Amino acid sequence: MRLPSRHRPSPSRRAGAGEPVVLLHPLMLSHHSWRPVVDRLSQGHDVLAPTLPGHWGGPPLPWHRADLDSLVAHVERQMDDAGWATAHLVGNSLGGWLALELARRGRARSVTAIAPGGGHTFFAPRDLLLGLGFAGAATLRRGLRAVNLLPASVPLPPLALVALRTIAPDPAALAPQDVRHLVRASLGASHPLQVILAYARARPARGLEDIDVPVHLVFAEHDVVLPTPTHAPYFTSRLPDAHVTHLTEHGHCPQLSDPDLVVGLVKESIALSGRHLAVAR
Repeated sequence: MRLPSRHRPSPSRRAGAGEPVVLLHPLMLSHHSWRPVVDRLSQGHDVLAPTLPGHWGGPPLPWHRADLDSLVAHVERQMDDAGWATAHLVGNSLGGWLALELARRGRARSVTAIAPGGGHTFFAPRDLLLGLGFAGAATLRRGLRAVNLLPASVPLPPLALVALRTIAPDPAALAPQDVRHLVRASLGASHPLQVILAYARARPARGLEDIDVPVHLVFAEHDVVLPTPTHAPYFTSRLPDAHVTHLTEHGHCPQLSDPDLVVGLVKESIALSGRHLAVAR
């Protein structure tokens, strides 16, 4: 099903001026998941939010390129096109993992990794069930895209509202325009199975010990996608000098439910980077 032109996504968003910041989105979403943060952070920074390959608005991700390197390379090309050798990298979930990998490759000034993916060495039964859920949604997405054609005045189906609880404990805290876009992005992803394969093949995140820029790890108490007790220790044990923040009232995507809070966390990371450079000199 092809959506009307007014619903077709853009491949990226760039706004503002100042020190460069790159925002990397979670699995099955798009750059729009950073909309409220871009609106605020661009008042003082040059902000780039690309959509990753295989996602709604991003380039295709064929089976033979279904690996983490393809996702990382896309972000590097976006940075190169912007003229940025390095930037402050901010990522959520899959995007958090990519931000850490880019830092390992020398492309970061600082990293803010919010509920980063890749933090487990094996798949527990709960992880397998979650993966099957993502895969099932990906397989059925074409038939469900009719939901994307509903006018804003029509309430979303109950199943969509249940799915939103994986993003925020209280979906009512999300802006209506963001809710609609979250549904469109998750159903409109072009190659979600390939992205899931890339994630599964690459885990766990490697080489974290090689990162030499400030890292801010952010975990949420109500994260039902990557629960903090089982996923945070992988990162905190390998990044012992990282600044760690635990959010007590948020779920997997706090940038949507409390963008002001997340902007504050990013600015804190940028300040850490400034102090790091001062000490290095």
